[in-house]
Formats: sequence, C-alpha cells, structure tokens
Amino acid sequence: MSAHQYSFAALKNAVEHALGGTPDSRTSSGDIVNDALAALAAMRPWQWRKRTAILRTSAKSITSVSRTSSVVTVTCPSHGVSAGDDVEIADVNDSSFNGRFVVATSPDSSTFTYYQDKSNATSTGGTCTPLALALPNDFSSLLSVVRQQTPTRCRPCALETILRARRDNLEFPPDPYIVWYAVRHDAAGNWKLEMWPYPASGTSIIIEYLMMPRALAQDDDVPDIPPAFMPALKRLCRALAVAEEDEQQGPDWLLFNQMVATLVAEDGAVQPIIGPAEGAVSPSADDYLYPEKISME
Repeated sequence: MSAHQYSFAALKNAVEHALGGTPDSRTSSGDIVNDALAALAAMRPWQWRKRTAILRTSAKSITSVSRTSSVVTVTCPSHGVSAGDDVEIADVNDSSFNGRFVVATSPDSSTFTYYQDKSNATSTGGTCTPLALALPNDFSSLLSVVRQQTPTRCRPCALETILRARRDNLEFPPDPYIVWYAVRHDAAGNWKLEMWPYPASGTSIIIEYLMMPRALAQDDDVPDIPPAFMPALKRLCRALAVAEEDEQQGPDWLLFNQMVATLVAEDGAVQPIIGPAEGAVSPSADDYLYPEKISME
C-alpha cells in the first residue's frame, strides 16, 4: 500500500471534495476527520496500537502548607494531582500536616487543597506523594503491568477494592508479592493507574497498553497511524462525510471495506475490541483482601 502521509488539512480537503463543498453547518470537516480517525483505530486492537511505557513513582517537594478553617492549602510545584486523588503528605516541619488525604481542589499545577479538622497553622518542607500514576496522553486501555526488578506480581482488580483497602488502612495483603492495580479517570478527565500497596518512591512500573490516536487540531498535524493505513483513513473520511449529509452509503464505503480487509490480514489481529481489555477486573480480589466480606457501608 501507499506510504503517503496525509495532513489534517489534506483530509479535510478530502471531506469537502466528497461533498462538493463544506459540510452542513451543524458539523465541520475537522469533526468528520477526527471521527473517522477514532473509528478506524477503535475497529480492532491493531498491533500498532500496542505501546510500552515506564512510569515512575516519585515524591514532590512541598514549598509551604497552611491550614485555615480546616482547609489545608499545599504549595507543591508540578504536584500532578486532581480533585478526588489520594495523596500522602510526609516530613512537613509541623507534623500535624502529615498523613494521607483526599484532594479537595486543584486550582493549578502548583497548589491543591485538602480538608483537615485541626487548628490554623502554617509550615514548610516535606513531600507530597500522589497515590496514583498518570498514564500516557494517548492511553486507551491497559494490557499488562510489571513492577521492574522485583518478584512482585501485579494483578488487576476492581477500583473500589483498592480505594477501600487504602481508606481502611488495611495492612499488607496476605501475599506480600502481589500488587493490585486498576485504572480510572480523574476529575480532570485524565487516566490514572491506582495501585495497592502503593510502590515506594523511585519505583519503575512498566505498562503495556493500547493507544488511541489523539485528535487532530492544526492543519499540519499528521495522524498517529502507520502510513499503510492512510489511504483507508482518507477513504473513511469521504465515506462518513457523504453518510452524514445524504444518510446513505456511497462507493467510498465499499472501497474502505476492501482496504480494511487487507489491513486486517496483514496486521494479524484476531479479536476486535469489545468493552474493557480482557482481565481488567479480578472478581476474586475483594474476597482475597477482605476474607470476612466486610460491608463497604
């Protein structure tokens, strides 16, 4: 297949060429292109969507903390937390600030707040450790997690199990060589990896995941897909454009389906993506960590 690369501008031109002009005012050429890009990527777990990344746990240095009317404001440049995240505060000069808390607000990248029912005070020093790892910007679904250079096994479980164990201050699990993990969205819409027990600062976590190409924005943006998929993407842009305007499947659909059949055969993918990645939830994790089945209420 052709190794030609199409820019965002070229793909928008293809949409308008198929329509003989600009789309209906309720949509745009750019929207149609990005819809086509997302649809093509999501059709299957294409081999090119598999990525590997190394995440590292780290403690961030706190500049200052202040507590006023039970609201603690932490100044910690590049803290990386959002509202609802768990965070551990340690080694502040005034130890009354130390502990594990839920972030209440995160107005910017340098400050966040949490609630603590204690008297007003200010202090400096210490560290802030986010108890979740930010996943790559192109993350779509998780395939595997490995903790580097340890015999620890990483197993998936329900997010509620991790949050419950953390809030209950559950002691180390029955098997000290197991780390449980789950994926969630934070308040800002970013993907986070939750782990319990949370690895010590400086630990490397290797993940394999399926990526989703980011939406195109600038005219010179190029889709993050292999060159061999470019002609199929262009054809799908044209097909979607006509389908949205005329509510019918034109000849571009036939050509697109023929191209995709060849791409599937060459890719070697055998199973389309339906729902979460296989093994994303372990139904036995809660029983394993909570053998007494204590009610979450």
